[in-house]
Amino acid sequence: MPSTQKNPIQRKMVGWYDPFQLLRTAKEVVVSSLLGVRADYRLLESLAAEQGIFDYTDQDEVWLDYVADLGDGWDATYTIACLLSATSLTLRQRESRESVNTERGRILVMGGDQIYPTASRSGYEERTLGPYDCAFHECDPPHSDLFATPGNHDWYDGLVSFSRLFCQGRWFGGRQTKQRRSYFALRLPHNWWLWGVDIQLESDIDRPQIEYFRKVTEAMKEGDLVIIATAEPHWIYGNIYDPALQSNLAFLEEKIIQPKARVQVWLAGDLHHYRRHETTDGSRTQLITAGGGGAFLHPTFGPPVPTICVGPAANVSAELRSEFPDQMTSKRLLRRNLLFPFLNPRFGILTGLVYLAVGGLLLPLSQQRLLDYPLSLGGLCGALRFALGSALRSPLALFLILVVIGGFIAFTDTHNKTYKWVAGSIHGVAHLLVVVFVAWVVVHLVNGAAHATPGSLADTWLNLFGSFLGGYFLGAVLMGLYLYVSLRFFRRHSNEAFSSLHIPDYKNFLRMRIDRRGQLTVFPIGIETVPRTWKAAANPGKGDPRLVPKHEGQLNPFLIEPPITLDGRR
Repeated sequence: MPSTQKNPIQRKMVGWYDPFQLLRTAKEVVVSSLLGVRADYRLLESLAAEQGIFDYTDQDEVWLDYVADLGDGWDATYTIACLLSATSLTLRQRESRESVNTERGRILVMGGDQIYPTASRSGYEERTLGPYDCAFHECDPPHSDLFATPGNHDWYDGLVSFSRLFCQGRWFGGRQTKQRRSYFALRLPHNWWLWGVDIQLESDIDRPQIEYFRKVTEAMKEGDLVIIATAEPHWIYGNIYDPALQSNLAFLEEKIIQPKARVQVWLAGDLHHYRRHETTDGSRTQLITAGGGGAFLHPTFGPPVPTICVGPAANVSAELRSEFPDQMTSKRLLRRNLLFPFLNPRFGILTGLVYLAVGGLLLPLSQQRLLDYPLSLGGLCGALRFALGSALRSPLALFLILVVIGGFIAFTDTHNKTYKWVAGSIHGVAHLLVVVFVAWVVVHLVNGAAHATPGSLADTWLNLFGSFLGGYFLGAVLMGLYLYVSLRFFRRHSNEAFSSLHIPDYKNFLRMRIDRRGQLTVFPIGIETVPRTWKAAANPGKGDPRLVPKHEGQLNPFLIEPPITLDGRR
């Protein structure tokens, strides 16, 4: 098992509001969406690679680990990689002084989005394989096995890089990959199974995958219990957005699994927090979202999901049992958006250019007139009235204004059309008002300081430069304020409001054990604060991380809630 990186690259978290990053990601999303519709890589997989069932029934007891949404910033991804790689973890319970001992998983399941922002060979090597190889590059047999299901970010290059890394029997941070396709089935001790399902970019389960799982059910016995790992929590999205999002997995459960077995646990990532629902019909089916492997934090304060409807006919209710972080913590962290320009310094380039474009049309014609409105509240109102009149008389300015408003409408949360149009329009108009405000102030400051003669070339350039600077800062301030208000008071834009914060903390993963009695116990493991600085380990042995926190005692994992025990007897 050779080490892949002697000096791993410690990447920062992805700057989702960096205009250059936005352009690169948008290009990948467009291309992958076109390819995903017209060329499904899974069809080639099914023709080129035969795959059976991976059998672990030779053991009376087995430990499994589950992690999802990793491969973003180094600190968070490496922290979780170190915890997953430790031979054992002693975990305290938050509500008591009791602690439990857990062992490193014989099997590690990665549940989707193993890379951010988009899939590529170098991206996986630097942001995913690098941290895991540094944390656990070599160990003595028996070696752990690794399985992975792809998420939408893994699909952004058509699944090529994912398949190279996870479907060719390679070593991955001290573990060996086993699967040959992007989906798999594990036969576990005492009537338990774990299925990894690939739902591609459109919540779609392809025909070869359905046939594969049909063959798997032929090896199942009446009353077997199934754990399903999928990239997205359909039980959440189906209740918040569109019930149709549950249809594909409902088909899998009702038509493929239920004739013989029953789904006891659903696992998913995509939402970067921990949340557990449990059905109220007596089956104790667990629906666990655990996307805390290293990506930016998502809030638990968003669209409310205290009780949801699940099941093939959406006729079973499930109640929220636990969340991490709690909603009060999410609200507190949300206030950081008021510092948006400082957290996302390059975003101001975009708003600065927009303000420059709109102000550039306004200034040459109205620069002298804006000087007629003094720096006062009444003067501001007059300047706004004048700008509106000027825009209505200029087809080009009016067109640009409509484009700006349309852009903000397109940005607004798309899952509620009323909110999209109302909030998007208000957001766009607010920016246009600030454009006028900036132009009005800049004209007075430039000419009031007598740096140039009004109407001269130098005067015009100074005014344009001032419009860009004002847009760079105030445009970003307004964006942060919009995200704060939208999520805090309307529970919209949870993804946009927290991707801007780049929070590496509040991470989680799951450790599971099937014991000799056939009971499944789920240990939800969390860590509040990840280390930010690292140093070389002193004489690391086999299985030891090559980098450790600079300050001792920084790795403090704990149980998010008491272990969940499920009876596996038929």
